[in-house]
Amino acid sequence: MGKSVSIRGVTTRYLLVVLLNALLGMVLLGWLSWRAVERDALRHQQFQSAVLQRQFSELLGFYQNITAALSRATEVADILVFGEDERAQLWAQGVQRLLPESIGVALIDADGHIMGEPMQLNLGPQCLSDLKGFFAGQGISALPVHRGIPEKAHFDVIHEVGAMASAWVCSSSVSAWM
Repeated sequence: MGKSVSIRGVTTRYLLVVLLNALLGMVLLGWLSWRAVERDALRHQQFQSAVLQRQFSELLGFYQNITAALSRATEVADILVFGEDERAQLWAQGVQRLLPESIGVALIDADGHIMGEPMQLNLGPQCLSDLKGFFAGQGISALPVHRGIPEKAHFDVIHEVGAMASAWVCSSSVSAWM
């Protein structure tokens, strides 16, 4: 005689195999979904980073172009030639109000003297230190970024005045990404 097969035993084994396959399928599906979400998040982060880099580059270009245009203005050359600190300060404060997100603007003569009162022109200690180093011949190896006061984190843009050798326009601008 042969072995007797229990329907209950076969059904139990069949259900166990089905349950194990379903569980394995759910785990595999969950893992694949998690990997897809992770890849999508990475692509999104790379896209955001590229957008921010492009926007920051455009913002920096905007301030560099404005500072270059200001440095070519006849009024700037006149102020520097005649060395009028009060007029330079009024000019800088007027220009600063016109520049979006600008913290401060200053004119600097050929000797590295800031024309006007630095604190009223919103040139803080780090700006002054960087400018002093710049005029001492240390140069600037990278864009000066100042994060000392978080709510006023900014970068400095410096451009030589065309009509005056070694006279400069300095613009400090806020960046939303600092």
